[in-house]
Amino acid sequence: LLLAVKRALEQRRLEHQVEELRGRLRALGESAGLESRSAAMGEQIENARRAAPTDATVLILGESGAGKEIMARFIHEESHRRDNPFVPIECSAMPGSLIESELFGYERGAFTGADRTKKGLIESSDGGTLFLDEIGDLGVDLQTRLFRFVEQRELRRLGGLQPITVDCRLICATNQDLTAKIKAGTFREELYYRISVITIKLPPLRERPEDIPSLARSFLERFSRRYGKSLTATPDFYEALLGQPWPGNVRQLKNVMERIAALHSNGVLTSRDLMEDSAPAKPPDTLKIGRAHV
Repeated sequence: LLLAVKRALEQRRLEHQVEELRGRLRALGESAGLESRSAAMGEQIENARRAAPTDATVLILGESGAGKEIMARFIHEESHRRDNPFVPIECSAMPGSLIESELFGYERGAFTGADRTKKGLIESSDGGTLFLDEIGDLGVDLQTRLFRFVEQRELRRLGGLQPITVDCRLICATNQDLTAKIKAGTFREELYYRISVITIKLPPLRERPEDIPSLARSFLERFSRRYGKSLTATPDFYEALLGQPWPGNVRQLKNVMERIAALHSNGVLTSRDLMEDSAPAKPPDTLKIGRAHV
């Protein structure tokens, strides 16, 4: 009885610590919260907020850098699974020879070098949220195994015989046109319908310019705190941001603001700082030779 009480008190203490840390992250602007002045983006945020309390599978579409993982984390934080793991998996980053064992795990002796049993990433998301980023890059054979898991929430480790039940919420994301891949025979149609129960499409940054100044201001405040600086920006700095194409979307804007904050001394940023940041480097052979006057 004393041991059970001790464990309950420890669990409660950890829960208080988690809530305190979340509060600090929100205060620092580092949480997965989403805000937008764009009507198109606001609609997608509202759809995500309504979907979050359910366990429905969500497919997030959008260009690279548009904030798909941030949206996935937002859904997780708004769900009843928020106190359990959020497990992100970058499907395009893992070699094809390793991704199956990383996802599903393996039993000891399943293959050469498997000297111990290893739990897979899917299994580690039990109770929480599994986020499969760039799911369009998975091979067709692996899509088949994944479909079975999505249907039954059960998996078998490589070399294993017993099914393992995993209670997790599934969120997927891609920057590819999955319907085109279905027609080309490189993505399974039945898997597409299972992962797209709810579809959220994030507009690129160029289609929501009203968000650029507020995002830039938020990033500037965040990186000023991180690097111990006091930085502000003039209106013409934010106007100059609006004139950029931002092919890398929010990720590119974030990187630009971090670079400027890291390199700039304390003071006020102007449009000149942005121009200097984006100016192409000059070639080394730029010696000027004056004309001889007769």
